[in-house]
Amino acid sequence: MLPFFLRRAKVKILIVIDNAGGFLSGSFNTAYFGLSKVLDTLRTEADYYVEYDVKRAHRSLDPFKPPVADVTATANYAPHYENFRFTGATKPADFNLDDYNQVWFFGLATTGVGLDNNELDVIAKWMDEKKGGVFAVGDHAEIGKALCSNIPRVRKMRKWTAAQGVPSNSGTNRHDTLIKGHNNKYTFDDESDDIPMNIDVRYYPLRSFSPFFSRSQPHPLLCGKHGVIKVFPDHPHEGEVIEEAAVDITQNVSFVTYLNKPEFPTHNGHQETPDVIAHSFVQGDHTEGRGGATGTDQNKGPANAKRFPIVGAYDGHKSNIGRVAVDSTWHHWFDVNLVGRHYPGDGSFTDTGDASKHVGFSFSASGTQHFEQIKCYYKNMALWLNSPTKIAQLYLRACWGYVVRYPAVERFTLDTAIWELGESALDAIGRRVGKCTVKQWILDLIELPDRIRILKEPCLGCPPPEFFEIMVLGGTIREMLAYFYEQEKINEKIDEKKLLKYANTGLQKGMDEAISLIERSYANNKELVPTLKKEMKAKIKLEL
Repeated sequence: MLPFFLRRAKVKILIVIDNAGGFLSGSFNTAYFGLSKVLDTLRTEADYYVEYDVKRAHRSLDPFKPPVADVTATANYAPHYENFRFTGATKPADFNLDDYNQVWFFGLATTGVGLDNNELDVIAKWMDEKKGGVFAVGDHAEIGKALCSNIPRVRKMRKWTAAQGVPSNSGTNRHDTLIKGHNNKYTFDDESDDIPMNIDVRYYPLRSFSPFFSRSQPHPLLCGKHGVIKVFPDHPHEGEVIEEAAVDITQNVSFVTYLNKPEFPTHNGHQETPDVIAHSFVQGDHTEGRGGATGTDQNKGPANAKRFPIVGAYDGHKSNIGRVAVDSTWHHWFDVNLVGRHYPGDGSFTDTGDASKHVGFSFSASGTQHFEQIKCYYKNMALWLNSPTKIAQLYLRACWGYVVRYPAVERFTLDTAIWELGESALDAIGRRVGKCTVKQWILDLIELPDRIRILKEPCLGCPPPEFFEIMVLGGTIREMLAYFYEQEKINEKIDEKKLLKYANTGLQKGMDEAISLIERSYANNKELVPTLKKEMKAKIKLEL
């Protein structure tokens, strides 16, 4: 490794999947319900500041795992653990949940190999004490119930059981997000073509000091390096995330030794609650097209138009615990919806008349662009779910990597204004990570009081949106530049602990400079107002 570069921050993710038997068989390999493309994304598209170390655990056996003789495929797609349990006699000898930053649960089974109370006890403690992040997903009806329906917070943020009103896979009230295929009809295989659905992304207001404009941005999960993530793979019968107003935040949770803990705890007087960050739609033009009928839907017939929630997020850091995210269906993640139905176990649904359904998004240039957006969602999940400690590591490396790379290393000096350094760094790092994620990292680190997030009163001459983020980022970059120039003279390896001290100094200097600029702006405005009142009188007359 070159002396001026840091090792990438290692994000350790455990992905757990199960089987429901028969057709509903989850796999890490290239399969109908396979995660190969998600794994490829994390393995091959990590940037200079991060490495995703993914372990694959199957609750039973992976029916489509690659043959042992295929060394490369085994390394990339075979489960590290089969018949996996978090506790008990069958827990792998080398497994310790505390070694992981996140767990992603992909549930296919409705009954059977679900998490028992001993496993839930360990998971709940890890979510709270280690601030471990959890992503959980199933599909329509009670698919995913066995694995996911008892995990704290997960169980309340998504519908897993009939008692919660899970949507069916048939009938007019199903959650059918299909977009008509190239034949202008609805068929089952439309989920495997290169045409995604559009999603309705929730926007959060940004801090605004001015009465003349307002700005907003999506949740970091839906803000990628290509911009807002506005498309997802479609599917004829999705599950459902629970709207935040309907989430029960009042109950306590108990397992074995994890007893009577509030599911959504209050911290420093604040009780954080989940958000729905995206909705999807059932199109209003599904008409009967089965059995020779001339309508548009040759697959499942009529469907009621509706809007329903598909992604939920809980920022547990605000309550001093781990973050949680849920999705309406793993069809937003599985190979069948990304690269088509040409893998083992693909069933008998293939529409041989439409070539796009055999290759998915790679069929067209537009499909490829859509898939690039969707992959950002997977990577965002792997970034957002991290603990505050891991986020600090990511921020440190992202900033340092910017400092030591062209053009920053040649373009800027210690005399460059902090705001200029901050704007440049936000743009450059944002092109790799997504600006929303960079800004969220900064807000996580500096914890700005809510009362200054959005000022309700007009403030002429006050700072623009993103001001604090830009100044704090700029302060970090300036101090890192100082350390870089020191090390450049002696040509020694970077001392990460020393770099951390410089970064923390930069965070504080950036905030101090921001406050100073606001003070000077306020003072200038106070002087300006009397002058305006005294001197600026209307002297122009209208004459005909």
